[in-house]
Amino acid sequence: MLHFKEKKRKYTMDSKAANDALQNILAAGGLEPVTIPVDVLKLRARANTKPFKRWEKISIFVLILTFLMPFAFRPANVDVRVSTMKELQLSEHHIDKEGNLVITFVGDDVDYENIVILTQQNQPLPVISYDETTGTVVFPFRDGEEFNILIPTKSGKTMHLLISPRK
Repeated sequence: MLHFKEKKRKYTMDSKAANDALQNILAAGGLEPVTIPVDVLKLRARANTKPFKRWEKISIFVLILTFLMPFAFRPANVDVRVSTMKELQLSEHHIDKEGNLVITFVGDDVDYENIVILTQQNQPLPVISYDETTGTVVFPFRDGEEFNILIPTKSGKTMHLLISPRK
């Protein structure tokens, strides 16, 4: 039978006999005798291992706690849906001869009457014109300014375009 952890054998010897044996071993090796008694050496060894054993137990506890943390937090009952704007896509855009921004959309779900353009100061600007048959919307454009364009759909979704100047 295999034993993964064998019992440590404990040897007993009185402290005077242990001290004499130590001194004889050191004298036989030609070394200087130890002036510290064996009892004091044993106490120092025990005192030095206590903090180590304490930190070892704390480390094992933290490791076990780390492995058990995923079981402590259950996933929330939140339905996360990733929506895409399949019914509305940006087809083409350019600046026309008058300096207006012209954007063409693919899809018939655009709510052209409620398109909003906001400046950096959140001031709404009117749409210059739109054509529902071609999906083209003409916006005022001021070179060097940033605009937010909110394009709602009839299904209730909104496409947000951020127009930023190139630097």
